[in-house]
Amino acid sequence: MSEAFLEITTTISPPYSEKVRSVVETGSLNYLPYYLGDEALDCGRVFAITDSNVNALYGDRVQTVFDEAAVELTILEMPAGEQNKNLAVAASFIEDLSDQ
Repeated sequence: MSEAFLEITTTISPPYSEKVRSVVETGSLNYLPYYLGDEALDCGRVFAITDSNVNALYGDRVQTVFDEAAVELTILEMPAGEQNKNLAVAASFIEDLSDQ
């Protein structure tokens, strides 16, 4: 596995700051459990939030990768488009997650 990654620091809300690791690599979807790390997977459950376009392209592959890693994956899908990136959609995801 050849890896190229960028590590940047982004400010979320003063005074909080969080390092974000971005992986850019052909086939990187195959290594999602590796990139998330053991600590993130210890609970045996992962939630992914995506839009309908991305889910149509990659959702099945992502599901397969987590199935093979024996990690339960729940994909929460919103309709594609900037107009759907809003607090009402976020609230519906929070409600969905609280039911799980």
